[in-house]
Amino acid sequence: LLLTCNDKTEYVVHYRLLSLYCKLGMRVSKIHRVLKFRQGVVFGPYIEMNIKRRIAAQTDFEKKILKLSCNALYGRTLLSPRRFRSIKIAFSKEEAQRYSSSNDCIRFEIL
Repeated sequence: LLLTCNDKTEYVVHYRLLSLYCKLGMRVSKIHRVLKFRQGVVFGPYIEMNIKRRIAAQTDFEKKILKLSCNALYGRTLLSPRRFRSIKIAFSKEEAQRYSSSNDCIRFEIL
């Protein structure tokens, strides 16, 4: 959500939030694209199991580690893979061989 009163163009929003905005009086002038997806509980059983284990835990360490495992799982789902992408450009054959033989190299292209 942008905190300005200016018009928004090509603003990306979830359909539930869009319906709330429309109920509050906002008007949609144009729909550029629609994305279709399925929603569902992905980690529900794992979280429930950790909650039960946390309730039954005897020590503070056990309680904290179970809480941390749930929080870490949630945090990992928020990370963007784009932040961990590294692009290297080689200007010689030797550089290209060095970069492509690295363990971090997933793929390379010759332009």
